[in-house]
Amino acid sequence: MFAARAPAVRAFEQALDPMVRHWIVPGGPLTAEAYFAACDADPRTPCRAVVTAGQEGQTCIYIDQVGQGRVFVDLTNGRVIKRVEGFAQFGLLEREARWLDRLGPSGRTPRLLARAPDTLTTEYLGEPLRQHNLPGDWRAQAQDILACLANAGCSHNDIKCDNLLVRDGRMALIDFGWSTPIGSPIPKDWPKGIGAQHRRAVHDFDDRLAIEAACTEAAEGTYRPSRRMTG
Repeated sequence: MFAARAPAVRAFEQALDPMVRHWIVPGGPLTAEAYFAACDADPRTPCRAVVTAGQEGQTCIYIDQVGQGRVFVDLTNGRVIKRVEGFAQFGLLEREARWLDRLGPSGRTPRLLARAPDTLTTEYLGEPLRQHNLPGDWRAQAQDILACLANAGCSHNDIKCDNLLVRDGRMALIDFGWSTPIGSPIPKDWPKGIGAQHRRAVHDFDDRLAIEAACTEAAEGTYRPSRRMTG
């Protein structure tokens, strides 16, 4: 059954944390609306990630963003629907939509396809960065991503393996909910766990340090999974 699944599904399965349980659900919800409704009915569903091969050849993936929200990846139609649940009071969706609009022409971030009060729909740009899909020219691609951020005046503040995607050997950056204009102070009420994987100190971020550390982590196979973030 594993060999019969689409390559993108197999790639996502490789990216799942080995110690985290996941489910294959042939009859799972095949629309974002049905998935979010199921989450509302039972917040424990899913626990971390669900891979589902559905009827009529449709394939989708469910991801729990470790306390921040839920993501529905529609591999069949090349779309990602993201719903923020935790930290909504910080305006994560609005901020991400603004940065995606500004960075869209770069080709290094997803195009924003649609926006609703509690969800964003973007294009699908691949699977999370891991050792098996790290491009050989990652250093050059990382430099290009940093240049795109600089041209847009954006400090991402939370670069890590889970926020770097790879598709057909091309890297992209996602999740701009905690991004700020370069040089702007970080609001004091923002959670202290932002960017915890690769930063200098609490609320002291360096995108260059972070992207190089994340890619090196992937190259060495020492990826550290994202943890549930608190205030």
